[in-house]
Amino acid sequence: RQVPAGARITERLRSAAGRRVRDAGSTVVQASRDLGLSWPTVMDAFRAAGQR
Repeated sequence: RQVPAGARITERLRSAAGRRVRDAGSTVVQASRDLGLSWPTVMDAFRAAGQR
C-alpha cells in the first residue's frame, strides 16, 4: 500500500524528501545525497510538498 503501482520508493520516503527541502531548509542536492535518491525525485517531491 505504501508503494503505489509502478513506484520505486514509498510514499513516506517521497514525503520525507519533500519536507526536508521545504521545512528543514535543506537543498535538493543535499537531501538527495542524504536519502540516496536522485535529484529529479527529490525535486518532484519538493514540488508536491509545496502544493499541499
